[in-house]
Amino acid sequence: MTLVNHLRDLEAQNLFHAVAYGKHLVTGNLAKSIVTGSDPTHQITLQQMLGRGPWDACEGLWWSGVQIPTTDYKFFPGTQSTGMGDSTQGQDTVFDTDTPHSGVAWIRAALQTGMGDFDTKNNPPYGLKGIFRTMKIEDYNSSGTALGSSYSANPAREVADLILRIGGRPSSRIDWGAWVDWRDFCLANISFDYTAITGLPGFGLTAQYYNGTAFDTLIIERIDPVVEFVSSAGSPGIGVDVDNFSARWEGKFKPLYSENYTFTITHTHGVKLWVNGSVVIDQWSASGTHSSSGITLSNGSFYDIKVEWKHTTGNADIALKWQSSTQELEVMPHRVLYPKTASRPRYETHPFWSGPTRLDDAVRTILNLCNSTVQEVNGKLRFLCLEQLTTHSYHFTDDHIVENSVKLIPRDPLTIRNSWQARFRDVDSQYLEYPIDPILIERPDLITLAGRQIDGESIEMFNCTMHQGYRMLDNWVKRNVDSKYTIELTGMPESYQVLAGDRVKVDVEFLDWTDKPMLVMTSNDSSSEETAEERPIVMQEWTL
Repeated sequence: MTLVNHLRDLEAQNLFHAVAYGKHLVTGNLAKSIVTGSDPTHQITLQQMLGRGPWDACEGLWWSGVQIPTTDYKFFPGTQSTGMGDSTQGQDTVFDTDTPHSGVAWIRAALQTGMGDFDTKNNPPYGLKGIFRTMKIEDYNSSGTALGSSYSANPAREVADLILRIGGRPSSRIDWGAWVDWRDFCLANISFDYTAITGLPGFGLTAQYYNGTAFDTLIIERIDPVVEFVSSAGSPGIGVDVDNFSARWEGKFKPLYSENYTFTITHTHGVKLWVNGSVVIDQWSASGTHSSSGITLSNGSFYDIKVEWKHTTGNADIALKWQSSTQELEVMPHRVLYPKTASRPRYETHPFWSGPTRLDDAVRTILNLCNSTVQEVNGKLRFLCLEQLTTHSYHFTDDHIVENSVKLIPRDPLTIRNSWQARFRDVDSQYLEYPIDPILIERPDLITLAGRQIDGESIEMFNCTMHQGYRMLDNWVKRNVDSKYTIELTGMPESYQVLAGDRVKVDVEFLDWTDKPMLVMTSNDSSSEETAEERPIVMQEWTL
């Protein structure tokens, strides 16, 4: 048996352990390896350091693309260890000269026999990846009392954890009543209807996989880009049995032509197909290739679709195809398929920091992922989502504005960016993959004004759903680009309570403005000994 310490030459004592919230695809840092047996029937066991704990769970683990069974790895969540004999975070029985690594999540995994180079010192066995539910964090009530820790992707809970546990700030710094309102607003379910997003191309159907051929035990739900499972003896998903499973795909599709379509399914064992609520293929007891009769469809219209499939033993195989007089026979592509409407939390955030980061920057990162902002009032931090601003907090009239202080600052359409892209991994995909087609938002009016497309930066959103990714990118463009000008004015002393992030109404007689809705971008004091307090304010037009 040969043990190699892969961090010895990398100053392991200075290794920064990532702070992560939500769900992530994690590579971690290869720490140690042990090789048993002899080449080529050797076995390598790895120790991989993950991040600052406590983490919640490992959902799946792979080495060089090969899945590692749950029986072949042990996950250490990164709790504070009580000592060598701690059953959760104690000394590992395989790396039995090691310490418990208190407060650091790590994993030990045994590779399949013969995998990896026998000489792990000169050829370290890099390639271990896993999907992890990361930080377990406290929840709080409106008084700031901790209610207990658990895994959560709620942005309010993440921000509180950053400020209190990691940042070490006192609980009195947070306005807990406003924090609870923000937490619950983000947590409230909304309808994820992808067909309601104008111009969004399709990307797949909602898929559910069950153990048992009669949809007995739901194992995973995800979005599959196509209904196609190429002949394989393997499992269709993490935790799904190789034999005797069933699957269901649901959602909508949008045909490319107004023609008569035929649907064809090649499959093992049983299958059923519904189109717009009607069964068009029913072969629940037979394998083979089966087709529907012709169905008249219209280009641009959405139609319900559902596929059910059961598989018993042997290689599993299914493919859903379509055909019309213009459409060649092919597997239905992802761009015409849309997941079924689902009710899900308004915002979930899955950020991480792989290096030392300022606390304020980390908090701002989360706020940017959920259309939110922060205000400081009397020494307390008050967080809110801009979508909570359904009423105005202040009404500017000529009586509240310093005379001749209103300025309209136009944006230059020749230089303003007019095309943007969201960068994220899709939490609804099996392996937290990047979307097949990226989410893009373009503003044709700005492209026309500029006479060319001016690409904006790729907006980093870490991990999220396609629905949230589109909404966040749309919100970002709305706040930063859509307004053709910014408004500057100086408020009278009584406007002292107006803060950045407020929704206000503005009346300006010479501009014929009445109840014009505005979002305050900046608001600062400019008091002096000679004059009463005045507030230079920058705002822009804004509606929900």
